[in-house]
Amino acid sequence: MMVLSDNTATDLLTERVGLDNVNATLKQLGLEKTTVVADCRDILFDLVDLDDVPDGEKTLDLYNEMAGKSTRGATWSLGIEDNDVTTPNEMTKLLEMIVKGKAASRESCDAILETMQRCQTGGYRIPKYLPRGELTLARKTGSLPGIRNDCAVITFRESGETYILSCFTSEAKDVYAAEQTIADVSKYVYDYIVEK
Repeated sequence: MMVLSDNTATDLLTERVGLDNVNATLKQLGLEKTTVVADCRDILFDLVDLDDVPDGEKTLDLYNEMAGKSTRGATWSLGIEDNDVTTPNEMTKLLEMIVKGKAASRESCDAILETMQRCQTGGYRIPKYLPRGELTLARKTGSLPGIRNDCAVITFRESGETYILSCFTSEAKDVYAAEQTIADVSKYVYDYIVEK
């Protein structure tokens, strides 16, 4: 789920834990705007205008067939109120709680950060212009049509100092330009911190 941004793994974990428990924990952590109302499969099928297909029939083959035929792009028929939402501020707050060991036990928070350090997606976003070898990045990316996101805990290896960066884009007509913007913002923030 975290390393490969695998939607099936996310859905299996959500099913095991339960959406109500996920949302209750988010609220308990003070994340008032962050809500999970649909699993990844439902969101993806909604994007290709198949939100009315029964769960048992939502197969990868059907999704790929319909995604290839779609000329309308994302439909978002679930609507913003009926979809998973969060904000960059709340993801920054969550990452800060993880760094400080306040989101769960210190051992669990350390395990989360270690897992996030193995992120294999979106290397051209936050890390693109950062110096390799000097920093440790614990990250999670997100992508949907017109959306590119990246949230990271960035640690200077020598000093152990840390900063957190959350970049969200939406309604991007060019997702590669959105990724480039995230990379540029990340470089700007890094340069600002180093120069201080």
